[in-house]
Amino acid sequence: EQMGGVSKLLMQIAADCKNKPVCPKDRETELVERLVFHNVMCVGASIVEQRNKLTVVVTVSKKDIDNNVIEKVCSGVVKQNMSVDNVEQTDSVSWYNVYLSVKPRFDVSFGVSSVFKEGNEISGDTHTVINTDNGKCIVALCDGMGAGEAAEKMSATSISLVESFYRAGFDSDVILSCVNNMLTSAGNEVFCAVDIAVLDVYDGLTDFIKLGAPVGLVKSDNKVEIVSGSSLPLGVLEEMTPSVTKKALSKGDVLVLLSDGVTDCFTDANELASVFANVSLNVPQSIAEEILAKALKADGGKARDDMTVIVAKLS
Repeated sequence: EQMGGVSKLLMQIAADCKNKPVCPKDRETELVERLVFHNVMCVGASIVEQRNKLTVVVTVSKKDIDNNVIEKVCSGVVKQNMSVDNVEQTDSVSWYNVYLSVKPRFDVSFGVSSVFKEGNEISGDTHTVINTDNGKCIVALCDGMGAGEAAEKMSATSISLVESFYRAGFDSDVILSCVNNMLTSAGNEVFCAVDIAVLDVYDGLTDFIKLGAPVGLVKSDNKVEIVSGSSLPLGVLEEMTPSVTKKALSKGDVLVLLSDGVTDCFTDANELASVFANVSLNVPQSIAEEILAKALKADGGKARDDMTVIVAKLS
């Protein structure tokens, strides 16, 4: 399965190489002229359109690499909102290549709040929030069943694999299948509930992927929607089928992922949703802390399990 995932990546690279990019020379010349007009020393520009992806590279003097005019001029020439991705030195110490790509429609900010199970010094809950090169923001929460060192080890290993595979560009089904195989082959009956939100920062389309994870929440226009799933945790069966829910998110929407230590503090999902609906805070970190505080209060002030709240907001 891993080799199959690598094969797909290599096939995509081959397709990219075979597909001849569009390089509009007239706009490249115009870009150089406009940058020089705005006192940016530019000796070359490249505008490449491939697979509906636009990339601009301009070669400018060292003194101009932090000039905000570059983004504004490039955006005007290509008629899209461009932002600087990377800057690297050329063979000459005086000239640098500035790489620009289309600016994502959404920025994602997040906050995390967690506590260990009462009496424990480590947590079986682990998480990650990463941005991939293909315009995705991955928010993932892994809850190792039980508590203590064994749960923490499996949870940390699983979330590390999830993060690495997503960074490499693998599909979600390959990633989860590989992690599941790792857990089932371990033979120590340690299972992991996995909750992942894969958010496209260009169009807002989001996949909520759940394997044994409790409900998640999405607040949009002050209305809270419950996102649930029915799949078993990773490591239970050799064959697994994740529960996937697709949603289109917009600016201002807030999503929440929680471990079962939090959801178990409430009577049901509706009570949890009501608590979230009444949180008037706007900063993700503050929202996460508020939800965790209310969960602890509802459960008598003690953490009977590891508890984690992840909040992500689109802006």
